[in-house]
This record gives sequence, C-alpha cells and structure tokens, in this order.
Amino acid sequence: MQFGENAFHIILGEGVGGLVRTEFGVPPSRLICDRDMLCCGPLAPLGDPEEWDGLRRAYWAATTVEGPEGPSLWYHLVDLRDRLADADAIHLWLGPALAESLLAGFLLEAFDLLGLDLDRLRLIDLEPVFEALGGRHPIDGFHADLLKLAGPWRPMDKPMEACYRQIWRAATAPTPELLIGFCGSGTPWPRALKEGMRAWLAWYPSVKSGLGFWDEMLLNYSGAIPVTAAQTLGNSLRHSAGLLQAPGDGWLFHRLKRLADPDLAWPLLEMTGNGETYRHTLTKLTDAGIDVLNGDDNAIVLNGIEDRIGGVKLGLGGDQLWFYNGETLVPRKTFA
Repeated sequence: MQFGENAFHIILGEGVGGLVRTEFGVPPSRLICDRDMLCCGPLAPLGDPEEWDGLRRAYWAATTVEGPEGPSLWYHLVDLRDRLADADAIHLWLGPALAESLLAGFLLEAFDLLGLDLDRLRLIDLEPVFEALGGRHPIDGFHADLLKLAGPWRPMDKPMEACYRQIWRAATAPTPELLIGFCGSGTPWPRALKEGMRAWLAWYPSVKSGLGFWDEMLLNYSGAIPVTAAQTLGNSLRHSAGLLQAPGDGWLFHRLKRLADPDLAWPLLEMTGNGETYRHTLTKLTDAGIDVLNGDDNAIVLNGIEDRIGGVKLGLGGDQLWFYNGETLVPRKTFA
C-alpha cells in the first residue's frame, strides 16, 4: 500500500503504530496512536473535551496504574480539527478486537461533532494479521512483515457505519439493553464484531460468583500458596490468548489489587510485598476467595459492588443490577 503525503493515520496502540510508521514511512506528525483502552472504565457520549478528558483521566488515576500520557484522543482530535479537515484521507487501521470497535464508533461521533467529512475516512483491515497470528490480538505485537497482509483500504460504507455507530451507542448507554440487542442472534452485524461485543457481556458479574470474567480469572490463577502477581497476570493473559477483548496487564493488576483491598468486608485475596511491581507483589486466596471460587458464597453478597462498564454504573444503590448468565445479561432488582 502507498499513502499520500497529505493523509493521516489513526490506530490503537503505539506498538502497531510504530510498525505502520516504519513500514510505510508515515511521518510521526501524521500518525495518531490512541493509547486509551476504551473497553476499560467509564464511557459517555462525546461533548466538552475537558469533561471527557477529565472522565478518562480520573478513571486511570483511580486505578493507580500508569494511564495514557498526554491529552485524551478527543482532546487531540479537537486540536487537529483543521488539519484533519484539509487532509486528503484519514486512514483508520482496525482489527476485530472490542477496543478497536469502540474506537471506530468513537471516531464517527467525533467526526460528526467536528464537522469532518466521512468520505475521507478509509478503513484498513487488520483482521488478516489477526488470523495469521492464530487469533492473537494484534496490539500484543507481531513481526513487521505481517503488516503487509493488512488492507487494502476501503471506504466506510453505510452498513459498517451503522454497525459502528450502534456499537458506540450501546457502549455509552446508561443501561445495557442496546448492548444485549447488538449481540442478539437476529441482528445483521458482522460476526467478528458481534463476538467482540458479546465478550464484553462477560465482564459483568456472573449470577453465581458475583465476579466478572477477569476478576474470576485472577482468582482462579491465585492459590492457597502465595504466588507473584507476575505469575497470576501471565497465566490469565495466556489463558485469554485469542480472545478479542483482552485488556492490558496494568488494568489486570489494578483488578487484582481490588480483590485484595483490605477495606473490603471480606477480601478475596491477601496481598503482600510492595504492591507496586508485579514480581515483588504476592497474593494468595483468602477463605472468602476460596468459598466464592467453590460456589459456596458470592462476592457481591460479601462485599457489595461499585464498578463501571462503559456507560453503565454497577452498584447496590441503583434500581437493579445486571448479571451475566453465560449467554446474555439479566436484571435483578435485589440480590442477597
């Protein structure tokens, strides 16, 4: 593929962005690498850039892990608005992963608010790279030669535009009915994108354990004997190889520390070490954690819940909670 000098490129992750820059000679000033995993933490429809920036920064600060440096992508696009409007083309590099689908929906709303011409938006498909890696997420890194499998670019046609817009509406809605509907068997959306969004359903707490997919995974790879956080995170990510929704290790470390929070009524893990680095932090299951894993107790009954998945707030103070039953989400107004 060849690109004109007056083109921009938008891609998720600096690793893949660096390969695009090297392989295709894209100047750094023409490359926009989004470093924010939109599948993690709170989302809202776009509006004031400072409010959006504050929402995402506050979330990453609360996780106590290293968040994306610099302003949010929305802030960055606002600053670049005039240059983007004058560009001959804006290339969006996309794989089938959940975070990339969210990025595409985010950009469509951003283009609307900034008055940018969607006819200049061109999609470059990274799914062939994903397939060549045996299903492993491209963001995790790959040999530069595989990048030649991507593309060629195609315009954003009306069906794909409608799909990504629906993804963004579902992701930012305050209740998950749109997400449930998107994942339904009777909807016309591409299978790979539905699978990515369907995997997001499992981030909601399960009816049985009261834990979402990743929290339960972290407990499963802990044990009665202390193990390092590096082992727990590594085993969790290896188990998830091929899943379209895998988050980063920093986010998983944050979730591990939540499970061991001493302020919980019943911490599910006991954490020792410095709590700052993976290799010097140890965790082991508490009796409560063992009971939850064995199905003898429920994390929400023990400790309540306060969490965000996209636009949805999960808490005992709301009208109802949403639970994953292995296939879809079901509401329960009370839980005990």
